[in-house]
Amino acid sequence: MTSALPHLGTLITAIERDHVLSDLDRVGGAVTVATELGSLGDQVVTHFVGAAREAGCSWSQIGEQLGVSKQAAQQGFVVPPKQGRFGRRRPLRMDELARSSVVVAREEARALHHGFIGTEHLLLGLLGQPAGAAARALSQFGITADAVRSAVEETVGPGAAEPPKGHVRLTARAKKVLALALREAVAATAPAIATEHILLGILREGEGMACQMLVQLGVDLRRLRRAITDDGH
Repeated sequence: MTSALPHLGTLITAIERDHVLSDLDRVGGAVTVATELGSLGDQVVTHFVGAAREAGCSWSQIGEQLGVSKQAAQQGFVVPPKQGRFGRRRPLRMDELARSSVVVAREEARALHHGFIGTEHLLLGLLGQPAGAAARALSQFGITADAVRSAVEETVGPGAAEPPKGHVRLTARAKKVLALALREAVAATAPAIATEHILLGILREGEGMACQMLVQLGVDLRRLRRAITDDGH
């Protein structure tokens, strides 16, 4: 960890300040942090999942906040006693390309003067990582960042007159996509959440602006999913 990164206690305090509705609300806030801060963010999510459990929240409730099933939530945070003294293990982290794609998604949102990160921005972030499996699969269908960006500008329209200030938050759909990406990575027994899992999350969510953009650009979503699978997922 570098000195530029906030300490775990700082993040916990910030989430407790910004998410006051309930322990489950804080789990949702922690998920957003986790997508952006890698391993430190994972510790934040684990902390608040533990706090929610101690507060009496069920795995079904926690899974709903994480966007996964009860079983997936348990698998992500609980291990048999023989495997861990404290009965927990670290959840899957994003790999470097996946984390970078989320950073690019935020930059794309700011460049478009949008005060949110939607599924369309996540798609642009994936295209901004040409070495990733997601970008390779999309390239097979002739999808480029310029084409998606133009479609977003035409469909979503311009944002505010000035770029947004402060933290640009993920929309509910974008959060769901990242939670589904975790589910895809777990199902594939992958060592980390990669760009292809985020793209699969976009396709599984199915109703966000990203899927609308892809269909508008002539992509057969079923064929795209097969292309991702054929690329090694």
